[in-house]
Amino acid sequence: MKLFWQRYGYWIKVGMSAGLLLLLLLTIDFKSVLMHISKLPVWFFVIAVLLNATILVVATIRWWLLLPGEKFRRLLRITFGSQHLAFLLPSSLTNDAIRLVTTRYDAGGVGHSLVVIAWDKVLGLIAIMVLMGPSTWYIIPDLGRFDKGTIAGLGYTVFFIGCLALTITFTKKGSKLIVLLMDWLFHIIPISFISTRNVISSMQTATMNVASMTKRKFWSFVLALLYQLLIASGYVLVASVFNQPMSWSQAIWASSAMQVIMMLPLGIAGIGLKDVSLLLVLTNFGFSPELAMAASLSSYPVVVIFAIAGWSITASTSWEPRKT
Repeated sequence: MKLFWQRYGYWIKVGMSAGLLLLLLLTIDFKSVLMHISKLPVWFFVIAVLLNATILVVATIRWWLLLPGEKFRRLLRITFGSQHLAFLLPSSLTNDAIRLVTTRYDAGGVGHSLVVIAWDKVLGLIAIMVLMGPSTWYIIPDLGRFDKGTIAGLGYTVFFIGCLALTITFTKKGSKLIVLLMDWLFHIIPISFISTRNVISSMQTATMNVASMTKRKFWSFVLALLYQLLIASGYVLVASVFNQPMSWSQAIWASSAMQVIMMLPLGIAGIGLKDVSLLLVLTNFGFSPELAMAASLSSYPVVVIFAIAGWSITASTSWEPRKT
């Protein structure tokens, strides 16, 4: 099975993206979609590029905070220089894979890189839950096709889990619990390179080190909240340029839901999966299917711009990982 996915996994994901796009082609009036897109002003793409660049900078600072001793400029170059690789891996996994590959020879080795990526991911998920919970309560009237009691319960549950995880993360007893849990996980993970003694040792050390960096974790979490708000502002921007009313609560909920969906390892660069999911999400807030599709497609020029920039950075930079 492993060999099968190594040989055909990429093409299966390409097929998924193509299939989802074909489904959209058969169900959406693309003449109307193109009409909406043709009316987009140039300033929209300028602001979208600047916003995306800011989001990437914030993401890099979060990474840098959990990697004491690393040069911020190097991490920034890695982040921007890997944007074209989104077309090789599912979008939610690209940055994590690149971070692991480019820092595996740094102090602490691959084990340390894995732990830092895990902590960054956890803090990001907590930020999503802390923001998504309250926003769910405000958008209940907009979700007419769903049971309001169920949605309210989901909001309370998500918010409670987020607050509980936040408490565990920033207390001494909670940190000790995380260290014990991670230590147990490291010994049962059925991956050969993780199971080696050296890697397990470096992961244990890294877990304790990151757990003790209270201030850095705090600021990383604050930036994770800012990261989510910046992404939500992109939804507000798109809605405003299409003259479609959208509140901040709706934008936060939509962006949070989309990020959770995009964690699924389906499709290439989120193509197809993002479009179908965004259509399902935005139609709850008054968007027509054609307008929701136009909103989704409006992001692709920005993706292409950053992919070209990433390729240019890669072509002009030596990507040999720094060995210590």
